Amino acid sequence: MKILVLDGFPARENRIGELVCSIVGQNNVEHVRLADRDIAWCRGCFHCWLITPGECIIGDIGNDIARKFMDSELVVLLTPVTFGGYSSVLKKAVDRLIPNLSGLCTQYQGETHHVKRYSRYPALAILGVQKTPDSGVEEIFKELAERNRLNMYPQDFVSHVFNENTGANKLEAELASILGELGVVK
Repeated sequence: MKILVLDGFPARENRIGELVCSIVGQNNVEHVRLADRDIAWCRGCFHCWLITPGECIIGDIGNDIARKFMDSELVVLLTPVTFGGYSSVLKKAVDRLIPNLSGLCTQYQGETHHVKRYSRYPALAILGVQKTPDSGVEEIFKELAERNRLNMYPQDFVSHVFNENTGANKLEAELASILGELGVVK
């Protein structure tokens, strides 16, 4: 299975990213530490829909990430939970995935959503880490993950929030269970 891990943690603070790679080690895994990459913010210019369909006009790693997203069978988004949301570096990368959708819209469950550009999208795991457990913040994060699920059209989906202070063995077991839901770990 081809797996893309988009790691939104600052520098090398993230043990979950290493655990994901270790747990799914028998697969083809690319671990992209976004803090180590220079990725521009989406300009909201819509060129990727209207002028250069499926391709952002900003010539940086954002285009590579969008392509790698579509070439993967599973994408794992990792982030510290920041006020219920993603880290700024992960948010930039997620925003730059918009070329993977069509500029056309459709109605789905009474809401307007973008039409798929491609027939197949990868499975998606959105994993957050809280420094201190907070059920309200966790609920906001899971709602954000669910909203992104609706717009990313994954084959399978899971989201989870971990406590930063969880012991290594328990963390590894939780992570293996979550990835097992997506058929990555048996």
